[in-house]
Amino acid sequence: MGDKVTISWIIFILVALVCVFSLPKIDHALFPSSTGPGAITVFGIGILFTLLTLLLFYSFYKEKSLTSGFLISAVCYSALIILVKFAFGPLSLYEANQTRSFDIMTVNPIAMFFAAVGIFLLYFLVFYIIYRIFKKRAEKAIGTESKPNENKKPRNFLKVFGFVLLIGVLIALGGIPILMLLLFSPLGASIAYLTYIFSTVIGIFMALALVGAILFVCVAFNEVKEQAIKMRDVGLITSFFWIGAAILFAYSALWFVYILIVIAVWPLKTFAPK
Repeated sequence: MGDKVTISWIIFILVALVCVFSLPKIDHALFPSSTGPGAITVFGIGILFTLLTLLLFYSFYKEKSLTSGFLISAVCYSALIILVKFAFGPLSLYEANQTRSFDIMTVNPIAMFFAAVGIFLLYFLVFYIIYRIFKKRAEKAIGTESKPNENKKPRNFLKVFGFVLLIGVLIALGGIPILMLLLFSPLGASIAYLTYIFSTVIGIFMALALVGAILFVCVAFNEVKEQAIKMRDVGLITSFFWIGAAILFAYSALWFVYILIVIAVWPLKTFAPK
């Protein structure tokens, strides 16, 4: 990673943390009667995060001599993800909370960590699948597509054996509850949160934004693929994959801090069971 990209990452993290901690409190101080995050929080963080992401992708774009089409599409898909995670999601959360409570948010903050992990894994899985598709296309075009060989078989066997051995040790040590926690907590918490926020009309706009994000990320990968073919360097696609994955991870970590601060500033309503 070049010096410019590293500096951009440092700026991104520092400024993002300041925004996450300060904007909700400023919003609430200016509008103390509000029952949920307002324009200062939602649009402030959305715009600033998009500008910070632009800084990251611009550094990568200049370093790798990519096209303007890549930069535009990369920033657009990131902006849509930011819109979903930091604007539509919280707004839908408080909209749904007008009629029913969501105990995972109010009772167990640890569950929100698992929700952040689970949602990150969903984003990462989609991003990884798209990456593999375009990497295969670049390898085929360049003529460097990897072929199966006998040396891979022992390594694959060792991976499977190691995984089975780990599961066996956990079970032998009475670690089934730990294993179940690691496997199902992120899944259950993320499903609970996503089901809740997609239950409002705002959920329709979130779904459309996510579809748009997938289309833009495909365009971005295609631009990188074309450049990789010209340079005969598939590693260029891998570089974009890792910086994109790192940004997704940063979004998830920042969202976890952000949502806890938002809930602390604007507590969610609880409803007694009928």
